[in-house]
Amino acid sequence: MIYGGDREPALLILLAFILTLAGTRFYTRMARIRGWGSVHIGEVHVHHLVPGVVMTLVAGGLVVGL
Repeated sequence: MIYGGDREPALLILLAFILTLAGTRFYTRMARIRGWGSVHIGEVHVHHLVPGVVMTLVAGGLVVGL
């Protein structure tokens, strides 16, 4: 059985992983095809890890707040 009430967290983690991987690969392909440069805010380069850390902090805050 793929889905069961007691296995819901594992299913959600799997879906989140698959969606994140697909989104990242799609963005990378599009960036290479279209020649997009690195993300900059002003003159500061934003490392690719920063958005993931921010999303993790927001998700953690939402879970704690619920």
